Amino acid sequence: MYQSIDLHTFRGAFLSSDTYKTNFTYEGLEVLFNWFEEVEADQGQEIQFDMIGVCCEFAEATPQEIMTQYNIEPWDDDEGGWLAVREYLENEGVFCGHTDTTILYSNI
Repeated sequence: MYQSIDLHTFRGAFLSSDTYKTNFTYEGLEVLFNWFEEVEADQGQEIQFDMIGVCCEFAEATPQEIMTQYNIEPWDDDEGGWLAVREYLENEGVFCGHTDTTILYSNI
């Protein structure tokens, strides 16, 4: 049995949780929600919402944090490492999108 949820419900589930309310920013939750909707459209199947699963599989961090975690070298012309991190995640993991200051990705 599935229940459709919208962005407001998706965000509310995380933000009202004592355990998971700090896993993603307000803006990051919108990026993730939109990414899940794109995946559903591409696959032609609904995805079951699993907040714990999302928190285990996905993360949000600054490009600098990701470069440190995965030993990514920034490009010479890449201010802040945004392009190097995106390319790395697209090749080695899952790049879900970004906010003004963070990147949403699947933990690899």
